[in-house]
Formats: sequence, C-alpha cells, structure tokens
Amino acid sequence: MSAGPAPGRDELDAMLRKVTGAPGDIDDLARAWRSVAGEIEEFAGGMSAAVRTADDAWRGRSAQQFVTYMGRYGAAAGSLRAALTGSAAALESAASALREARTEIAAICRDLDTSLANYRRRFYADQPDATEADLRPGLARLVGQARTAAQEWVDSADEAVTKAKNTVKQFVDEHGPTFRAIPDVSRQEFTPAPGRRIEWLREPGYQERGGVPATTALSGAPAAAHAPSYGPSGPPPAGGGPAPTEQVRKWIEEAIAILARHGVPASKMNPDDIWTIVRHESGGNPHAINNWDSNAAQGTPSKGLMQTIDPTFNAHALPGHRDIYDPVDNIIAGVRYAISRYGSVANVPGVANTRQGLGYVGY
Repeated sequence: MSAGPAPGRDELDAMLRKVTGAPGDIDDLARAWRSVAGEIEEFAGGMSAAVRTADDAWRGRSAQQFVTYMGRYGAAAGSLRAALTGSAAALESAASALREARTEIAAICRDLDTSLANYRRRFYADQPDATEADLRPGLARLVGQARTAAQEWVDSADEAVTKAKNTVKQFVDEHGPTFRAIPDVSRQEFTPAPGRRIEWLREPGYQERGGVPATTALSGAPAAAHAPSYGPSGPPPAGGGPAPTEQVRKWIEEAIAILARHGVPASKMNPDDIWTIVRHESGGNPHAINNWDSNAAQGTPSKGLMQTIDPTFNAHALPGHRDIYDPVDNIIAGVRYAISRYGSVANVPGVANTRQGLGYVGY
C-alpha cells in the first residue's frame, strides 16, 4: 500500500521556509555598521582632543563660541555612533535568532519524518489490514506535536526580526543631534568676517604638550619657557602617541577584568564610559602629560590615559599595578578614583554630559 502524505506535514516545510533568511548577509551589514561607528568614534576622539587643545590655549568670547559650536559635532557623532551600534546589535540578534530557528526547525522536521516512518511501519505490522485512513489520526498527532515545537522557534525568530526593524526605525525617527542640523560655520560669530568683532585671546602660560610654548600668528612671541616639573613618577617614556582605538579597548577590557577580580562591580565601570574619559583626557595616548594647568603648576601634572596626578594615582593604584604610564595601571587607578568620588564611572560629570549631548568636562 502506498504511503500518503502525513496530515499537516507541509506546514512544517512552510515554517522552515519562513525562518530561512540570509543571516550571513545580516551579519555583514551589522559588521559594516559597527565599522562605520568605530570610524566615527575615532573621528570624534581626534576632533575632541584638538578642540580641547584650542580651549586650553585660547580664551575670549570667540574662543568660547568656537568650543560650543564644535561640541555639536561631538554630540552628532555620539548620536550617530549610538544609532549604528544599537542597530547593529539588533541586526546581530535577528541573524542569530534566524540561524538558530532554522537549525532547530530543520532538526524537528528530520525527527518528525523518522517518527512518521517508524509509526507507519509499526502500525501496519500490528494491523496488516489497516487502511491509510486508520493511520491518519496517529500521524496527525505526531505532526501536531512537531508543529507546536516548531512554532516556538518561528515566534522567537519573528520577535527578533520585528525588534530589529523597530530598533532601526526608532533610531531613524527619534534620532539625537545630527550633522545636518549643525549651522554653517561661515555664519558663526567666531568666524572672521567684515563687521564681526572677533575675540581670541591667548591663554597666559599655555604650553603645548611636552612643555614647549606655542607660537602662532595670533599669539605673537611665546612667553619665556620654564622647565616642566614631572612630579614623583618622572617624565613619560620616550616615543608614544595615541594608540589605535582597538588597542585602547583591549587595555580597558584588561583593566576591567583585574578590577572585577578585586571586587569592583561591573555595573560601576561601563567600558564605553571609560573610553569616553580616555578619549577626552588623553586621546588614547598612555604617555600624555599635561604641563600647563593648575596641577602642573603645583608640580603634579596629569599623566597617562586617564590623566591622573601622582597623588591620586598612588592612592588608587592596585598592588602590582603602580606604573602611571602603563595604560592598564592608569585605567585601574582612574576607575577606582572615579568610583570613590562619584559612585560609578557613569556618574563622572563629563561622561554624564556627553550622554546628554553636552560638552565634556574634566573629572
């Protein structure tokens, strides 16, 4: 007797087709968005460091207007980066859900076909004169059980895909500050133009990194140079410069792992918040040193990735991590200081400000 199709078996095939998308393509798109987000982050970090230098070197109405205006770029970059990384995460979840659902439903279909064949063989062995109609109720029961199990995976994938669509749409519809909304720089009061009063005043005593007074066409001759005081830990090692973003991320992750082993809750040291401080304070340069501010004037210049002064670093460093110019050691001390003063890294005023699209302030 020929075997007819099991009642409802085609519904399982339809479920499998429903979750057979292109998760690999979705992952590729998510990676592309994350890559762009990383480039935006590097752009914003470099720009922020340059603006901070200008803010340190100049004062006056025009200088302040310039810093405020440039803060719009940082806010727009942060908003776009958040949209890209948030959307990428949602896409990755959708791709993972589709991939998992297809694997599970395919397995359910294979198991069902085996169960149907075994049931059919046993049924006819026990009842040689049975008809296909006699067989159908048992087959339908097996198909129904498989359909119920498969539906859970269909629902899970559908939920993840819907969430991804809604997340991307939300970032599009409810975006934060945008580059498009930044007004034309040529129309700003700090930009030289006929009839505008420009006020850029050199900050007295300002020195570029390394202790060499800066000279520009606007500042005139530099003030007399003074040998910088490097404090108890001495000057930075030779060489250096800003590290690539991914390298800084690895330093942050290593520091967080060490802090976690010493009992610091993960909720108090978000890596993105730590990166915000590093990006604004040192631009990712573990050998950075500030030889021109009030701390430097007192003989304790700010040093390293998170720009800690020697007394603060020494008070918050962990045993075995007491090199202020070591990037991991510096992050450890900076994070412990931030937590002791503000309760968490997220509560550092500069971090809280940037989250709201405002300008960064030192900690």
